[in-house]
Amino acid sequence: MSSNKEKLQLADRHLREARIAEAVKLLPRHHFEKLSREERLLAANIARRTYNISLGLRLLHPLVFSEQTKPNEKEIAEYAVLLTLNGSFSEAKRLLHSIESPKHPETLLAKVWCLFGVWEFREAIPVLHEYIKTQKDPYYKFAGRINLTEALFETKNFESCHKELEKLNKDLAHTEFARLKANALHITSMLYHAQSKLKLSNQAIEKGLQLFGATNTSDKLLLQRQSAINMATKDKNPKALQEFRKIAIKEKAWDSLRKIELESLKINFEEKQFLNLYFGTPFIEFRKELDRLFQKDRKSTRLNSSHTDISRM
Repeated sequence: MSSNKEKLQLADRHLREARIAEAVKLLPRHHFEKLSREERLLAANIARRTYNISLGLRLLHPLVFSEQTKPNEKEIAEYAVLLTLNGSFSEAKRLLHSIESPKHPETLLAKVWCLFGVWEFREAIPVLHEYIKTQKDPYYKFAGRINLTEALFETKNFESCHKELEKLNKDLAHTEFARLKANALHITSMLYHAQSKLKLSNQAIEKGLQLFGATNTSDKLLLQRQSAINMATKDKNPKALQEFRKIAIKEKAWDSLRKIELESLKINFEEKQFLNLYFGTPFIEFRKELDRLFQKDRKSTRLNSSHTDISRM
């Protein structure tokens, strides 16, 4: 292939059509100095979307923290998203605050990722509406709509989530964006599970996994997570969750691990496990969700054993 830019553009097309492995092969691994600023940014974007977070940070760090030149808004926004995926939310927010007059939708998306990362889904909804309105690229506009359905789901706006998913799946059917179709199916599977429609949830998972094929990605892991949740719900046994827990730890998928622990508590509440999850979580909104879900279980536990009253702490 004639240029680095063409290779990266091809990698981008592979990603949009869920050919993850082919995209990864085209990522630069060394001699970054031979890449232009534009190529570094595109390479970092592809690295992030294939969950090569360290590579993405290495590509952009010299640009964002250069003493010779000032980083542009898109470089800061992409670096901030990478930081959120690395768990560095405070640094990501600090960088985004340094952008005085945002002009690009990428900055809005970076803010959304910061909010999602700390479970502040309600605050992300207006930002997502603005992102969808200003984003011109059809692929990324669809991605914004998918993120909106997730925010609606996580804030328990199930009716609005269902309506958005219906429109989204209908519009995606006319595209070749296989990865986004699978992402939408993941949200669909979560919604059906929440509505106790396990058969429909499993059907959505199966369709999503077919789109990914044999390729292992962080997105595919989410479908596998929901499959484990469905199995545990059906059997009323956390065994499937315990098996997935091993995978989540191996992949360092900490958010998936939190959700697995939460679902396990729904099936079999244990005070010690609850406290470990509660105090092991740095996110206020997630702790509020734990309080909401398990208030009755904790009252029952309080009647039968010594109990740590976290409401007074």
